Parts: sequence; C-alpha cells; structure tokens
Amino acid sequence: MMKMGIVGAENSHSWSMAAEMNVARKVPGFRVTHIWGETDEFARIAAERGKIPNIVKRPQDMIGKVDCVMIDHRNGNHHVAAAKPFLKARVPVFVDKPITLSVAEGKRLLAYRKACRTVLTTMSSVPHQACIRAFRKELAKLGDIQTVHLAGPGDANSPYGGIFFYGIHQADLMCELFGTDLRDATAIKQEGRFNGIVRYRSGLTVTINMAAVNGFSIAAVGSKGGFYAPVVFDKQMGLPVARIITRMFRSGREPYNQARMLAPIAILEALDRSIRSGRTAPVKQ
Repeated sequence: MMKMGIVGAENSHSWSMAAEMNVARKVPGFRVTHIWGETDEFARIAAERGKIPNIVKRPQDMIGKVDCVMIDHRNGNHHVAAAKPFLKARVPVFVDKPITLSVAEGKRLLAYRKACRTVLTTMSSVPHQACIRAFRKELAKLGDIQTVHLAGPGDANSPYGGIFFYGIHQADLMCELFGTDLRDATAIKQEGRFNGIVRYRSGLTVTINMAAVNGFSIAAVGSKGGFYAPVVFDKQMGLPVARIITRMFRSGREPYNQARMLAPIAILEALDRSIRSGRTAPVKQ
C-alpha cells in the first residue's frame, strides 16, 4: 500500500481526495495517512471527513512516513514553498491547481523537481469529468471552430490569488480542449464580473466569463453549427484526478509535459497583466 500525505486543509479538496481513497476505497493500493492543516480546526475537520489517521504539526513531519503528497492550499502563491521539501526528499508531488501564480515561478519549480529526480503534476478536475468527452464529440461536428465561450464562478478580486483561484478551471479546460498555441489575452473587469478574451495563433478566440454563478458551461460556434452545454460533474468528481495522480505515483511518469502544465498559468498571468495595464497582453510561455 502506498501512503499519501496532504498539505493543506482549508478547502474540501483535502478531505474529498482522502474520502475517495479511505472511505469509498475507489483507488486500490492507496490510503491517505497524514494531513497538515493551516489551523488545528481545518486539520481536524479534514481528518474526520476523510478518515485520515494522522495529523502532523509541521508538513515536513510527513517526510519518511508517506510515499507521495498532495499540496492543497487555496492560494497558489504558497505552493512552491510547500512542495520543495518533498521534492528534495524525492517524494512525488501533486500540486492542486493552480501550480503557481506565474509562469516564471512554475518553471523554477519544475526545474527543481527535475534536479531532484522526482515527478510532479498539477490539474483542475473540470477537464476530467465524463461530460468533457461528450463535449469533444460535439465540437468535432462543428467544422472550423471560430469562437468559444467558457463561463463559470469566480472573483477577480479573490484574496486567494484573484483570477487564478477559480479562473484556473476555465483556463485548464481551454488548454485541454483547444491546445496551448496561445497568442494574447485581453481582460475586461466590471463590477461583480470578469471577462477575458484569449486568442490562439490559429485565429480561434475563446472568451472567459467569471461571475457569481453556480456552475460551468461551454458554448462554441463553427462553420457547421453551434453547441452549448453545462459542465455536469461526475457523482465522484475527484475520482478521475485521484486515478491520474496515483498512476503517476506508481509509475514515475508525469501525465502532462511542462508546456501543458504551465499554459493555463500563462493565460491567467496574461489576463492579470491586462487587468493592470488596461491593454491586451501577450501570453508568455
């Protein structure tokens, strides 16, 4: 049995991941055995809900006791510092989205993981829901896709990293469906909502909308018609990610290359620069 630790307990991802392994037993050969929380209360709640037997006082206390780790802070700005001690100890790492809040920092982290000779991955759960496979089939019927609109919850003023906090879901879905050959991004920030316009080098335009809504959706128009659908989450929405990361932990093979892991960050970083400058910003990868 492989033992997984979790660093961070301030959101539901910590205990929901643990529940897949410890309660539902949907990932054979894995158990979450240790957790560290930003507060004692966060750690206690996550441990109770995920049936995690050990709460540690310091994240590094897990080293030598776990075989792999999940880094799960709400604010991606804390992820590098949290991940590096485990990478140094050659513990494989899953960084819950977003990996970082800048491409440069992400590159440094991935260079560090290479130097440490271990593996790391990151992802949103949205692109891995079963409905996304159906979306691909519908998009294939549209011919030359000209424009796409993604919508979902988010707050450009979030204290947990602004547009990075929830925008990562839409940016990751965009890269999963349409690739990473990105050109530039323009942000339009209004009271209570945020819109982003992202252009691909192919000419495809993808718009992002973040507002106080309850779910995600996609709409697309192509040369042969149009398509709209809400994102319907799987009953066990975290299970696809759990299966992907545990395959990496077992095999030592990362599911994504560096360009794919950092492209969503490049999109959000360009949009963030556009918010600040009021101008279109290049997507720097």
